[in-house]
Amino acid sequence: MEGKNFPKEEIRKIVESLGYEFVGLEVKKESAASFVRVYMDSLGGISVRDCEIVSRRINNWLEESGEDLLDDRYYLEVSSPGLERPLLSLDDFRRFSGKEASIRFNELVEGRRRINGIVSVSQDGSIRVENEDGAFEFPLETILSAKLKYVLEKNKKTNSNRKKKGAKKKNKRKKVREEDQ
Repeated sequence: MEGKNFPKEEIRKIVESLGYEFVGLEVKKESAASFVRVYMDSLGGISVRDCEIVSRRINNWLEESGEDLLDDRYYLEVSSPGLERPLLSLDDFRRFSGKEASIRFNELVEGRRRINGIVSVSQDGSIRVENEDGAFEFPLETILSAKLKYVLEKNKKTNSNRKKKGAKKKNKRKKVREEDQ
């Protein structure tokens, strides 16, 4: 799930020294360039300014280190993990045990390339997923990518409901004005 020989701990130190939680790191080769994706979080959330601060510090470190960690061409992306947070380590699976996730495998696992369901970690450290088809267990190493699935709570009002109410109020005001004339 991450690049070979890339100094993850150094990136972790940079992010944490700036007061953020280091969520994870992905280094992937796509086409002719490498992508370095750094995920960070904070209790109050992450702003664009926060990402800019961390991005500049990491970029400076990459340039100053002088090591050939990446090809000549790379893109650095710094962001919050978002609602569909990536699950990058066993600790992530433990932390979000009981939540719904979507998982893609490196190879066929129990006849599947993908699985969705409620995740947990078994006693032996393997990943467990329960869904309507049953319970499945597999080693972390078989996972190509995993992320939480955003599930809209049924009791919460959506923006479209708010807009409809706003439109109704506007129409009521319009009718009152017409009646006043």
